[in-house]
Amino acid sequence: MTNGPTGKVEKSTKFKTIKIRRSFAKKLSAVNPRDFNFLENQNFPAKICPVKFEKILLKISGETLAKNGSGVSFAALENLATEIAAAQKLKTKIAIVVGGGNFWRGRDFPQFPKNETDSVGMTATLLNGIILRNFFAEKKIAAEIFSAIDFQFARKFDATAAREFLNSGGIPIFVGGTGNPFFTTDSAAILRGRQLSVDLILKATNVDGVFEENPKKNPNAKKFEEI
Repeated sequence: MTNGPTGKVEKSTKFKTIKIRRSFAKKLSAVNPRDFNFLENQNFPAKICPVKFEKILLKISGETLAKNGSGVSFAALENLATEIAAAQKLKTKIAIVVGGGNFWRGRDFPQFPKNETDSVGMTATLLNGIILRNFFAEKKIAAEIFSAIDFQFARKFDATAAREFLNSGGIPIFVGGTGNPFFTTDSAAILRGRQLSVDLILKATNVDGVFEENPKKNPNAKKFEEI
């Protein structure tokens, strides 16, 4: 629990990571809410409420959707849609923040200005957003794209509209990161999670957690169990 700007106590949002292809629907139904500090004083009658989290935000890295490191894998989309549908059957409301690393990685172009490569990266997230929305539509899953920057094919982000869409049972797909260079889509996930007052943020990625630096380059990189 934290003190907000008004001095009132605000509910904290818990951040957890999940490995690629792990069933987060199963994870949601199995988790004990008392494992999470912000729920320690809440009463969750298990027999009445088998699902411990009403609203979650799922951060999906672009690489999670990739086929052989780039582009989009149909199998990855199919797996994601199956998990989303399973979680919705548990009455869990889901929001998504998607990255764009399967189309663009700014670090591969160090000769370009950082703010420019980040702008390309934010645009790349829109590609994944459009793909997800259309794939979900085929599966009869209601979804809408909300963007931090102006795109013709997405709604401009508005926290109230996004919350209303989430509460109606739809899946808001957030693209464009935070709308600013120098901030990752992970930062956007935390920001959108707080704006939507979700109970849990899950990160689907190709590394098992959040580290102080790239664990593939430094196997001794410190892993953060909580953020």
